[in-house]
Amino acid sequence: MRFLNYKFIGFTIVFGVGIILGFHILIPYVFICLILSLLISIITHFIVKKHQLLLGLNYLFLNFSILLLGYLNTQVHLPKHQEQHYNNSELTYDTPSSFKLKITEKLKPNAFNYKYYAQLFEVNNKKLKGKILLKINRDSINKFQLNIGDFVHGAGELQKFHAPENPQNFNYSTYMAHQNVYMAISAEQSHLSIRKNQEFNLFNSLDEIRTNLRNQLKHYNFQQENISLIEAFLLGQRQRISDETYEDFKNAGVIHILAVSGLHVGIILLILNALTHFCIYTKSGRRLRPFLVLIGLWGFAFLAGLSPSVFRATVMFSFLSIGMLLQKRTNSLNTLFMSGLVLVLVNPFIIYQVGFQLSYLAVFGIVTLQPRLYKLYKPRYYVDRLFWGIITVTLAAQLSIMPLSLYYFNQFSGVFLIANILILPTLSLILGIGILVLSLAKIGWLPSILVEVYDFILTNLRLLIHWLGSFEQFQFEHILFTKPLLWSSLIVVLSACLWSRYAKVKSYIALNISVGVLCLLIFFTYRDHQSQNELIILKAYNSSEIAHVKGAQLNLYTNRLHDSTELKQSYRIQSLANVYGLQSIEVKPLAYQYKYKDKFKIQYIDSSGVYVKSKDELPTIVFLSESPKLNLERLIKNIQPKLLIANTTNYKSYVDRWRETCKANEVSFHSIYEDGAFEFSEIKRLK
Repeated sequence: MRFLNYKFIGFTIVFGVGIILGFHILIPYVFICLILSLLISIITHFIVKKHQLLLGLNYLFLNFSILLLGYLNTQVHLPKHQEQHYNNSELTYDTPSSFKLKITEKLKPNAFNYKYYAQLFEVNNKKLKGKILLKINRDSINKFQLNIGDFVHGAGELQKFHAPENPQNFNYSTYMAHQNVYMAISAEQSHLSIRKNQEFNLFNSLDEIRTNLRNQLKHYNFQQENISLIEAFLLGQRQRISDETYEDFKNAGVIHILAVSGLHVGIILLILNALTHFCIYTKSGRRLRPFLVLIGLWGFAFLAGLSPSVFRATVMFSFLSIGMLLQKRTNSLNTLFMSGLVLVLVNPFIIYQVGFQLSYLAVFGIVTLQPRLYKLYKPRYYVDRLFWGIITVTLAAQLSIMPLSLYYFNQFSGVFLIANILILPTLSLILGIGILVLSLAKIGWLPSILVEVYDFILTNLRLLIHWLGSFEQFQFEHILFTKPLLWSSLIVVLSACLWSRYAKVKSYIALNISVGVLCLLIFFTYRDHQSQNELIILKAYNSSEIAHVKGAQLNLYTNRLHDSTELKQSYRIQSLANVYGLQSIEVKPLAYQYKYKDKFKIQYIDSSGVYVKSKDELPTIVFLSESPKLNLERLIKNIQPKLLIANTTNYKSYVDRWRETCKANEVSFHSIYEDGAFEFSEIKRLK
């Protein structure tokens, strides 16, 4: 690729590797290592002029120095190196504590709580700092509202984020750690004292502007759901979009357009380039044009709330637009990697955010793969070129992000290409007219004809997406996609994107080898998938559930047969379906005895307290449910279990007593309520 700075891109990748290592390993004497590595790099740099054999050594130590710089950049941002961070303080969790904090970001509320990110100042009169999650109980009678910049003083419960209760569930604790958040505070509305920030706060001012614009739109004849779409497309607020609309967008494969990100900023960049095209005819105009475009880009970013996704997209496209408008002899990949370097320097945690990964991988695919796809067909007419350009951009972006999409979401929409071809041109129109509508609404000059036209466009957009999302036969869910498949498919994408006509042989070899490895991994993965056999006692608060995974089939044994449809759609079952690639779920009544791989025998005992003494010599595991009234010592003597499991349907006093009895009789004990779900495949050794 012409004008591609391979050294800079290589150094950026090495720096990124250092960022990742900083989260996972501890390098002793890192400062000494860095100084020595830099000294060797400098010394060998001057020697290289006379001894070319030392060139490799110079690059080695230079890359090692950059790796250590990335590592140090992560380390200085970690809580353990911040003396006053609350994670380094001995706090008492799950008990009431006083606190002082400042609201920094609004989050989407759920049915029970309003949620905010906040900067902590004080806990129990002790000065502390750090980013926390504030949860405030939701009252159906009294509406509650906090604004960015508000100071909150009150009392609440300090809460740690816990590991998943059931296997394969979303690890919320890890997710929040990647947001640099390690604690939540849960509080009642009546226990809070709120003081408005009288000083100027940029984010608070932006929030007030968005609130004012939303209130202005309510004065016009827009449908409520269309106002929610305007807020999502232009103001970066998705909180008010209904679940039905969200599900339609997801099923149609266009959920990405609801979040202001790289797609929206890219379209705004194209609109700004078109609006400032007249500047190219004068020398002063050509100099002024980049500044006008940047002002427009960042103006839109501020309008959308300057959220992390908007900020990283605007930084990325700012670098791209400067290089493009100044007509420098450079490659778009150089500016793409430069913007990524700036972002991870400021916030190394961003490297683990799914939005960051998807945005940069999509743009990487568009920059490298789309030009090759476009050359496969040469349209003669403008309309052909327009639609062919949309098709190639969509394909390049989707092919690039498909590995990550399958790994994170385990689903794929077969109508995504048609949906994007139909919707992307409309989205450009929606954003362009939307900015005009907001501007006119702000000054009170919005004509009714424009309201009707814009409302008509948004309504028909929703109807179109609802129709596209209704083709259930094209919705592929619960796709099995493991980490080895992710990495091998990413290598295939990289080989395709970096294919070079100047090194055809090497390019073909790399592509063929990567595709061959991927095919082998797919074969072995799905061979293992067909033979998988897992038995899990799930953690459920109002039922007893045993999940038996066999191949692509799940047999769910439960005492809640009347809620079978609800159980199938529950989060814990859908999580299992995603990770194990399940295509069929059948709900069955609980039986009193089970066998697992001819290794263990499971004896289920419910409230009746009835159990059967088996002549089978297999080790017995007892599963107690619904607080059975039995003499546990007699049971242990009769059937001699190796392990006793108690789920959440038992009284806590019973569970405590059973634990003591098991301890006295040297029988292993597992409480589902305290220790989470039990996987039989994890049994290593029983007493």
